[in-house]
Amino acid sequence: MNGGLDRFCGDPNVCFIPVLKSLAKVEIHAQGGHDFYLKYPKWFSGKVLEFLKSTEKK
Repeated sequence: MNGGLDRFCGDPNVCFIPVLKSLAKVEIHAQGGHDFYLKYPKWFSGKVLEFLKSTEKK
């Protein structure tokens, strides 16, 4: 982060890494490539919606 956003960052070991470990997921779409959200918008939006609903329950 840079600019004005850096003042809102706390200790990365406390604020960032535990959140990243609990929320991070790796999604793979074999035929997607780097622009899979353009080639497969229905698949991508379904994965985003599933992620948002799963984090809402926690």
